[in-house]
Amino acid sequence: MAYNLKDEEEVKEFLKNLHIEYQFGCHSEKKPEVCHLLGDYYESIKPDLEQAAAIYKATCDNYNYGRSCAKFGDFKAVDELSRILIIKKCIIIIKKFIINTSGFYFHVKFHII
Repeated sequence: MAYNLKDEEEVKEFLKNLHIEYQFGCHSEKKPEVCHLLGDYYESIKPDLEQAAAIYKATCDNYNYGRSCAKFGDFKAVDELSRILIIKKCIIIIKKFIINTSGFYFHVKFHII
């Protein structure tokens, strides 16, 4: 069936059918590439990041599907390291700013700390 992707109702129907196809391909046919696509669906179309991460993890664990393992690893890295990396990045930027504007060092130092 051809869909008119300029019509909002047809887009909704298309996405609903796509979701059904991905669920069937993953859960009934046990196709790891379709399970990964189901994870992509939950990540970008739904969006339900917890469900997407669970699907990527299951696809990695059950089928050793490398793309899902990498995607789940990305999810874990963002969850656990994002705050630390953001803080480190901010510190580096602040230090570069202080070095590049040494005339304002004391003013910036006391306002940052």
